[in-house]
Amino acid sequence: MSTAITALRQEAETVLAGQQDAWAPLAIRLALWVGQEREVRRNEPPLKVASA
Repeated sequence: MSTAITALRQEAETVLAGQQDAWAPLAIRLALWVGQEREVRRNEPPLKVASA
């Protein structure tokens, strides 16, 4: 039983590591984009709505 649990744990670790490797570049790009968006909001004056 413990051999099966160990094998299952190793398989799960391998699958999770592969998913982390696949998503890491996207997560980095997203984090950079969020930082850029915050910087723009901080430096750009708010838009005013024109009334007709």
